[in-house]
Formats: sequence, C-alpha cells, structure tokens
Amino acid sequence: MNDILPTDYAALHVPRSLSADPDPNGPSRGGGVSIVHRESVVVRRHRLADEFRPSTCELQVVRVSSSPSLAYTVFHIYRPPWMSTVPAFADDLADMIATFAAKCNDHIIICGDMNCPGTDSSHVDERLSTVFDSFGLSETTICWTFLCPVIRQRYATCA
Repeated sequence: MNDILPTDYAALHVPRSLSADPDPNGPSRGGGVSIVHRESVVVRRHRLADEFRPSTCELQVVRVSSSPSLAYTVFHIYRPPWMSTVPAFADDLADMIATFAAKCNDHIIICGDMNCPGTDSSHVDERLSTVFDSFGLSETTICWTFLCPVIRQRYATCA
C-alpha cells in the first residue's frame, strides 16, 4: 500500500481475516480496513486494539493525536452486509463501546461503512441509532456509500 501513497502520507492497515473455509457469500481474498493520514499527524494502533475481536465487522482501533494534549480514539469499522445481521452488529458494537469506555477515557470517534440503512435515505437503522443514543454519541452522516464515491464515512462522536 505504501507505494501508492501521496508524498508525506502514511497508512495503517488491518487485513481482512480469511479462513481456510471462507463464507460462501464473502470474499476469498483481499479486503480489510486502512487509515491514510498525513505523516505530521500521529496515528498509532491503540493499546486496547487486541481487546476487540468482532465477528460482525472488520475493525481498526487507533489513537490519533496532533499534540500531546489533543488525542482521540478512532474505531474504524467496515461491516460487509454478508458478514452479519444488523441486530448482531449493533449488539457487538454496543459491547465494544462499553468495554472501551470501562478501560479508557479517551474521546471516541466511530467511523466507517456500517451498512445499516434505515427506512429512508436520511436515517440509519434504528438499532444502530439506539446504540449511539445509549452512549450519548451523536451521528453525522457525511455521505451515504451508494451516493458518494469518495467519502464513505459515517461518524459518531462522544465528548
């Protein structure tokens, strides 16, 4: 991946876990999640990253800081629709946030493509909204995946 990065950028990648007997609906190679960032911004794998082994999504947990006093933890998530049901993912996400909150008091940003559409194009699935609400997270949808070829993120932040 590093050979395609712009000058002064770096990337962290978590490859997709592929089993010897892959899901017939899922891919047999490739995938994973990556964060591409300016080298001037410090992005490191979070010390708690190994605490999370979700079976419902692909997950990358990093700590981002631009100064010693300003740092955030980012949960970068991709949930392929074939990987789990929305209710199972919502339960898994709630467990991950609760585990993180019990062990760390960093601000948290949850971003990625969670493939949890709501009843119309301006809402996410109510089960995902319930998870965000239960932790006091606010949601900002920048662009829906199927409408935006460049920015494919949904953000939830907690102060």
